Amino acid sequence: MTPARIAPGQIRAIHAIKTRTRLDDGSYRAMLGSFGVVSSKDLSHDEAARLLSRLRDIPGADRPALPAATGRYAPKLQAMWIALWNLGAVRNSRDSAMHAFLERQTGIEHTRFLRDARDASAAVEALKAWLVREGVAWPEITKDRATDLLAMKLAIVRAQWQRGIALGVIEAMGRAEDCDGLQNYASSVLYGAPRRLGAIDDPRLTPADLDKVSAALGRKIRRTKSAAGEALNVD
Repeated sequence: MTPARIAPGQIRAIHAIKTRTRLDDGSYRAMLGSFGVVSSKDLSHDEAARLLSRLRDIPGADRPALPAATGRYAPKLQAMWIALWNLGAVRNSRDSAMHAFLERQTGIEHTRFLRDARDASAAVEALKAWLVREGVAWPEITKDRATDLLAMKLAIVRAQWQRGIALGVIEAMGRAEDCDGLQNYASSVLYGAPRRLGAIDDPRLTPADLDKVSAALGRKIRRTKSAAGEALNVD
């Protein structure tokens, strides 16, 4: 199988770090030569990742503070990053932490430079896979944007509910996998007693409603992990 070619974002990251560190051409060419190439464009995707790792060890390679996430793919990436934070899987909800993850995956340091579909897919799929490892069962896509958005947000809330049960901050009603009681919890967050949702997929729910429920569950999960001294995964 032919190795994947270097991504455009990796090329930009290599040259950005080379400029920040003021790496002389001789040393840079020697680094490229260790991979048997004379131009970064001739590196494979994996070779470029290894070169970037070496470059980041050079003093001065740290990038300056970056502005908030912007660009076409920023909202989706931000939403998935916040979902990981609300599951207690990352330490930091800030865009800076998300950008660090983005650069590790694609070599691109900011969402405003994320224009290539292959780079965007690499970042999105990596976050989706991470969320699966954290217990999120992604729904089947219907291609109805509103329906799919609600289903994805509900999948995250269900995973949080299961995590809360596992941590002992939520008492399961019936079988834990059925998420019995989740609709009552959501009702209390959104409306308070005595108003109740008919079901957790009640058609009255909006994406903003599910975001509120997710944020409330996230606070419970993070507070419990912090109290227990449990280490969160690396951002």
